[in-house]
Amino acid sequence: MEKLLVKVPSNGLFIERWIEITAGVTRLTETQQRVLTELLRANKIECTTDARRAVTDKLGFKNLAVTANFIKILKDKGVLLLQEDGKLTYLPLINPPAGTTALEFSFE
Repeated sequence: MEKLLVKVPSNGLFIERWIEITAGVTRLTETQQRVLTELLRANKIECTTDARRAVTDKLGFKNLAVTANFIKILKDKGVLLLQEDGKLTYLPLINPPAGTTALEFSFE
């Protein structure tokens, strides 16, 4: 059987595409996906206060409390993980590898 390789360029929207692909596993709504995407854009390592402010501004939320509600939902869904030191980090599945710019699928 012949192997088929399909490359999908992200056109600069890799994080969005990655979150969309993993949404089947994480069961995130479109708005939750947008919040997570902006959090990752602001800080790929952890969910910081500055990242939360950036999400609030970028998505036009009324205040930080709205973002905090989404953070709680993302924690409840297991996408954000509370570490022993109190920092919130991302589930490894949803944090795309650094420097990735395209998706590559192989079918046999």
